[in-house]
Amino acid sequence: MSLNEQLYTIGQASKLCQIPIQTLRYYDQLGVVKPASVDGQNGYRYYSNRELLQIKIVQDLRSMEFSLEEILEITQAGDLGCTLERMKRKQEEARERIRTLTSRVHAMEKRMELMEAQLQLQQAFARGEGYVEMKFIEDRHVLSERRRGPAGMEPYTQRFVELFRRVEQLGLTPDGRIMTVYHDDWLEVTYTDSDTEVCVPIAADSLSVPGAADSLRILPGGYYLTGSYRGISGPEVCKRLYSRMLAWMEEHGYRPDGLVVEQYIVDLSQMIDPEEFFIELQLPIAKL
Repeated sequence: MSLNEQLYTIGQASKLCQIPIQTLRYYDQLGVVKPASVDGQNGYRYYSNRELLQIKIVQDLRSMEFSLEEILEITQAGDLGCTLERMKRKQEEARERIRTLTSRVHAMEKRMELMEAQLQLQQAFARGEGYVEMKFIEDRHVLSERRRGPAGMEPYTQRFVELFRRVEQLGLTPDGRIMTVYHDDWLEVTYTDSDTEVCVPIAADSLSVPGAADSLRILPGGYYLTGSYRGISGPEVCKRLYSRMLAWMEEHGYRPDGLVVEQYIVDLSQMIDPEEFFIELQLPIAKL
């Protein structure tokens, strides 16, 4: 160090570099940035312009989320090639976080769409059976599980929990509203023993996941007659609504053309209260 070189106290260095004094002391302890000199009598630290530059270098690398340990290795190595390789790894880590956050944003968008639909239905009709209408529904890729046993929200809840665990294990992304497909004749369905298939819709970008094609099936798209109601799913309400749907088909010249789908228009955060459920029956139809 030159006798004429400008020296700064730790307080001055803190202000010049906009960094807390405690952080400078910690950098000293780790050896990341050591002061140019330390007064032997009072322990005061003094920094030269060189150390101020080192502080700026550390701040720059910290802005790219290098750890202090990594920064110490980089500065001690002084090798451009080594720094470049570390920078490439950091860049890939940042890209992976972007992918994760993008996926999270997409999932949140879907959840908000579901909440908005639920709010609209709350405003659209009072408790009980809702309206009947015809819709065109696209093909839906689903991860599903079919078995014979009790029907209703309590047994379905356990099955959906298990199904979402499989979704996670397979590395798939859920996308849309959960459903149950009834494989028995709808008017003969009993809630003590039914052949049902619980389904979780899967996002299109998951179709390229290795093994996904073997795990998923498609609910075919087409024209569906739908009927909505609010509250707990039960045989009386469902069959009464289904009878209304049959009457609509007879009046408009359609016939059933597939299995009944029960879709739950409810956010996961609301599933603890079945009274807040909105359920839509979906029945594929064809012209007579």
